[in-house]
Amino acid sequence: VQIALTEDRSMTSIAREHNLSVNTVQRVLESCSSKFYDDLDQLPEHLAFDEFKGVGKKLHFICLDGDSHQ
Repeated sequence: VQIALTEDRSMTSIAREHNLSVNTVQRVLESCSSKFYDDLDQLPEHLAFDEFKGVGKKLHFICLDGDSHQ
């Protein structure tokens, strides 16, 4: 199930493929989501952000730590 969560698919289709409920798929996603997210409880001391026009003249936004550039 965890590998299927890395694909751009609905939780319903993953549940059907693995013969699980959608709630079970959600629980698995929540149990491993901490591996993919940084600690969002604090912001860096220096926050840098910018908006720019990208491919197709769509507006994009970038935000990063001004010290570490992450």
